[in-house]
Amino acid sequence: MPDKIKNLITRHCPCKIIKFNEPMAPYTSFKIGGIADILLIPNSILQLTQTINFLKLQQLPFVIVGGGTNLLISDLGIREIVILTTSLDKIQITNHEITAECGTQVKQICEAAQTHALSGLEFIYGMPGTIGGAVWMNARCYGNEIADILKSVSYLDHNQNTVEYVLNSQDFSYKKSPFQKSLRPILQITLSLKDDDKIKIDHTMQQNMKDREKKGHFKYPSAGSIFKNNKEFKIPTGRILDELGLRGFTVGDAQIAPYHGNIFINRGHAKASDVLGLIKHAYHLALENQQIRLEPEICFLGEWGSNELDFL
Repeated sequence: MPDKIKNLITRHCPCKIIKFNEPMAPYTSFKIGGIADILLIPNSILQLTQTINFLKLQQLPFVIVGGGTNLLISDLGIREIVILTTSLDKIQITNHEITAECGTQVKQICEAAQTHALSGLEFIYGMPGTIGGAVWMNARCYGNEIADILKSVSYLDHNQNTVEYVLNSQDFSYKKSPFQKSLRPILQITLSLKDDDKIKIDHTMQQNMKDREKKGHFKYPSAGSIFKNNKEFKIPTGRILDELGLRGFTVGDAQIAPYHGNIFINRGHAKASDVLGLIKHAYHLALENQQIRLEPEICFLGEWGSNELDFL
């Protein structure tokens, strides 16, 4: 990043937490990723919107990162300015509705709901990441998805106006939301929950957590499921990869987990190129042997080679 851009950011950017040449690995669940030229960490929704408005006015490219859980950042790092939302975590509960800022950790909002005897978020308990990211991805597990309980989303439109989106279920589908189609930064979300017994809610949450632990979700740094499931395949993607004999397959220090075919792990010193090598190998093997075209669930961010992502 040119010094004149860094000087402009330092002097005029509304965001006051500014980091230059910041390693991004600590900000991801994979613990992988190169350096971000500029990392901005707003401490309020107002500061976030002012920062986005400033960057757009200056015609500076930027990306928004939440919990970094469905993300593979290139070893070469990120040239765009990175905005990290994890300091935006205020929660408000009114009757059966819970409103949370985009950077609120999923675990935090689940526990807040349970404390107030509100049910509906149990299915997502134990899933790492932020609620903003969960809405963006329409996170799904145990037969439920965020769209089932979503009421509204406050976001920033192309004219830098704050707009409230009211749920239209037709806008959402499996791991898809309308916010993936264009850059409309999610500011906060409101969920509609229902009354239930606190002990019952907590029991379900703990059962889901134990199930994730049993499946090995937290044994090593990972991004959870690498590929999406697809009903047309008739069986889960993890089983497809198992049938291809891919458990334990290794590239560098990245490995397809010996205990789950759709979880790729960092055994300690993996590079993004190692993980990408695993993804490409699994993708091409499924295509060649079973005529199945797998779709990655994770997002690829940063500076990649001109042909590295052509298979997508």
